[in-house]
Amino acid sequence: MADGSPVAGCYWHPWWGYLCSGYYRTFKGTDFSCGGAGLRYDFPGGSFVCGSYSVYKLDIGGDAADPQLQSLELEYGWRF
Repeated sequence: MADGSPVAGCYWHPWWGYLCSGYYRTFKGTDFSCGGAGLRYDFPGGSFVCGSYSVYKLDIGGDAADPQLQSLELEYGWRF
């Protein structure tokens, strides 16, 4: 459901000339939250290993499902 009157705007693009577009606002806001935890261990000689787990959640409002992304990372590296 549209929230208010349409919003329109134009801008100058060096290759394409004037570009104009219009849209209706269909939401009032978007919320983003994330959280994570990780550990790192330094080996003798300069190499290290670290791992982390993170969760990202996007609240888009309305009746739509809110996406939730999870990531698990494992890294190995060295310092010189």
